[in-house]
Amino acid sequence: MTAHRYFALIATDPAARSAWEVAHDRAIADAGPLAVQSVGPRLVVLAERAPTVAIGDQGVAVGVLHPSQSATALRVLDIHASRMAMDTQGASLLRACWGSYVAFIAASGEDSVHVLRSPFGDLGCYWAQSPFGILIGSDIDLLRRFGGYRATVHWPAVVCHLAASDLHGQQTCLEGLNELSSGERLIDKAGRHTVDRPWRVWDFVDRDVRLRDPVEAVACVRDAVQTSIAAHARPHSKILLRLSGGLDSSIVAASLAKTETSCVAVTMITRDRGGDERMHARAVAGHMGIVLTGAVRSTQLVDLAVSEARTLPRPTARAFTQASLSVARMLARQHGATAIFDGGGGDNMFAALQSPAPVADCLYRTGGWGHFWRTAQSIGLAADTGTAQVARRALWRAATRGPAYRWHAELRLLSPKACTMARGATDHPWLVPPRGVLPGSAAHIALLAAAVSVVQSRDPQAAISVCSPLITQPVAEACLRVPSWLWTQDGRNRAVARNAFRDALPAGICDRRDKGLPDSFLMELIDVNRREISSMLLDGLLAAEGLIDTAALAETLHPARLARGGGYIRIMQLVDVEAWVRSMAS
Repeated sequence: MTAHRYFALIATDPAARSAWEVAHDRAIADAGPLAVQSVGPRLVVLAERAPTVAIGDQGVAVGVLHPSQSATALRVLDIHASRMAMDTQGASLLRACWGSYVAFIAASGEDSVHVLRSPFGDLGCYWAQSPFGILIGSDIDLLRRFGGYRATVHWPAVVCHLAASDLHGQQTCLEGLNELSSGERLIDKAGRHTVDRPWRVWDFVDRDVRLRDPVEAVACVRDAVQTSIAAHARPHSKILLRLSGGLDSSIVAASLAKTETSCVAVTMITRDRGGDERMHARAVAGHMGIVLTGAVRSTQLVDLAVSEARTLPRPTARAFTQASLSVARMLARQHGATAIFDGGGGDNMFAALQSPAPVADCLYRTGGWGHFWRTAQSIGLAADTGTAQVARRALWRAATRGPAYRWHAELRLLSPKACTMARGATDHPWLVPPRGVLPGSAAHIALLAAAVSVVQSRDPQAAISVCSPLITQPVAEACLRVPSWLWTQDGRNRAVARNAFRDALPAGICDRRDKGLPDSFLMELIDVNRREISSMLLDGLLAAEGLIDTAALAETLHPARLARGGGYIRIMQLVDVEAWVRSMAS
């Protein structure tokens, strides 16, 4: 979804607001497309006029809102909806709407301001304290221009990112800069602030809302996916789709075919056959009537010293994707496409689990023994192990552990100092299930926590927006209602999604069990840049801070060691973070 930039100030008091206006009068006067919108004596919002929706006379929502179960953009909130939003401090919007928005509501009678971020929205919401009050913005640049924020690397958060890069906590990797996450609300009352979570991910795995009928589950997921993709496509006349021919990007292609937006596609190829999915991509493109371009991933398109996340408060970009993105951007410009779509997050949304947790769920009076054995057999086929072994693990899982998903911290190549700093890296509210939640549902929600990190890593200043339209509130809510055991069938994960789009895709695509991987390209990238990588990491800022085990790193960089145990993946993670911290230091 297209990002809409904004800045807001929740002033400590009216005098602080006046002081801010004096201190930043030149920036405010030169705000360009950002217009000042005053909402109460302590709240001021600078945003583009077009993508804002008034919430009565006490608030404004920046970004794009859609009525629940609709792909149409909401332009105006009626009197009743506005009153409900004001009375509930924005919480009613979570039920009535979805989209990518940040809502600001000022309750003058209580001297309070509420800021709500939409679930799974890709419109950034970062906040920091200042002498004037709380600064809030879509990106670092606007916080600097209108609030005087200065970006400085916060090393403890960098270490936590290295240990659990897919889990985003409140603290970003910059000093004093926090992130309001998916479905969270920042509350400021008379200058004192708290954060709560009016959108509860756990509500959608409750027994009362569970979709027990497989046919109903398929219809619900299909409707949510098609609505989400139609909504994201509507602002664009043409889209470039990164199409691998895998299930997720193929589902996006099938859903785009039902919209009025035209589409062209690109599929990326590695020199190794394991990353060549042209046959599958061609089948999908031909079936949909989409023009497809194939391009070989080239190491010459990757600059390891440049971080694509240099405008973001976390090192979320992966260097190897520069090869794909540069080709996609070039083709988008050639074809006149104004957005790049992909199937990112499909594994997460569609519960691609290969653990005994869904089998264990069947023991909790919900699945039954028939589901138990069918699920055990399916997961055994997927994991290439026996049904009996999966069943034993599920029984052991149910008898010895609670439902919580255990996220394992990645500590390889970190120094003892960094390992100590990484304690708490896997703490996340979505990993703490309330009583009664099933293990498979908890594991699914852990996957969604990782998906949130994808949409919350978008660059709002990108000339051509990148969108993962499967990662949305409607898709998340629909998929969570599906019992975990329905997601696996005949050795294939994401079964409900496969069945939802079976009639729309070519034969064979929905039953694929293999998946092309860019691993060979990562190894090629390291081989070509081995000397630069060695210097970059052993003499870099991470090493200077004492965060890397340099002896272990030097050993891992040896060609004979690199391919074993996924060491090449870890090396590239360190390179990505090193490039980012250097960009912030400069």
